[in-house]
Amino acid sequence: MTLKELLEKQKAKVNHGELPSHLIPWAELWLPTIMSWSEEQLIEFIFEFSGQPWEKAYERIVSMMSVDEKLSEMKLRQQALKKLNEDNAKFIEQQRLLFCSFLAKLILSLKE
Repeated sequence: MTLKELLEKQKAKVNHGELPSHLIPWAELWLPTIMSWSEEQLIEFIFEFSGQPWEKAYERIVSMMSVDEKLSEMKLRQQALKKLNEDNAKFIEQQRLLFCSFLAKLILSLKE
């Protein structure tokens, strides 16, 4: 199976709800590197990735990428971190609203 066929197959899984769409950019970036490895390199990567901590496996992928691929990876990582920060800010706002609501109910109950 070619890289293009593999990516198309993954995109089809997204369309059928089997794979989150946000993983496609990572697949497009990582698969060319992984597919260029020998069987030994792939086995070692899988072994590293399945263990804890997994950072060594991640470093292996990045070390074998071209400069352009590394820049693309960095942009994806920044987008993912931005989304995490935004989600965290929303969560904190919800916690603050819940706490203030609880506090207001408590104060009103003391008033009665």
